[in-house]
Amino acid sequence: MASLTITSHNGVARAAQRAQQPARAALPRSRMSLVVRASATETARRDVLKAAAGGLAAVSLGAAVPAPVSAAPGAAATIKEAYGAFGQFVATGDYGALESYFTDDITWVSNINGGFNGKGKADVKRFFTWVRSVNAVTKFEPYRFIEEGNNLAVLVNIAGSGKLTGKPYDTVVSHFFVVENGKVADFREFASPDVDAAMGKSPFPRA
Repeated sequence: MASLTITSHNGVARAAQRAQQPARAALPRSRMSLVVRASATETARRDVLKAAAGGLAAVSLGAAVPAPVSAAPGAAATIKEAYGAFGQFVATGDYGALESYFTDDITWVSNINGGFNGKGKADVKRFFTWVRSVNAVTKFEPYRFIEEGNNLAVLVNIAGSGKLTGKPYDTVVSHFFVVENGKVADFREFASPDVDAAMGKSPFPRA
């Protein structure tokens, strides 16, 4: 009977000691899920950038006047403003506002019309002069901006017709920018064959 009393007393003591010990802190499930979701989102965003760099569907550079878009400072905000200036150029022929978004030594590359590889503002102006002469845009809707520091990839739904051929097109533009100090320093464009067919074979203006 004595041994039973001692055992019972010791068990109560051990239970009391365990009750006095602080519980171990555990990361809440909701917080753990948030960490996982944040990691997955970052991975997905990088995968989209890699896919875009590999050559998503693209089209000629051309635009109807886009509606003004407000955005926080950064590469995306700069390009949204530049798109608006381009729309103004298409509608009115006023090139000054658009050119103000380019660095003096800008690189401009497009595979449209057999390919264009320009360096500096004068070359870019030749490109845009050609675009306005052959491209009648009826829709210009940027729907995806993927920003990574000063690098930006943009997907735009664009539709219109060739001014020389009358042939319609409706496809997606892929634009890739490098923005430095609020100006475009590097631009890359990839056009699908249907855009070339709509534009026709008209040479770029001579330098």
